[in-house]
Amino acid sequence: MTGEECLQVIRDLAKSQGSYGRLLREIETADNRDEIVEVLDNANFNDAVDLILWIEG
Repeated sequence: MTGEECLQVIRDLAKSQGSYGRLLREIETADNRDEIVEVLDNANFNDAVDLILWIEG
């Protein structure tokens, strides 16, 4: 998954999960948003489950 795909998963989860809404807000307003997306991109998640386990781990 790319970093932008990871953000889309977070956007989708934010619709029903408050913690993901807060996470999305923090990412979208961060001064280093591009660095955050790069970290997500370099993590090489296979799918949304990998991303969720990483976030919640």
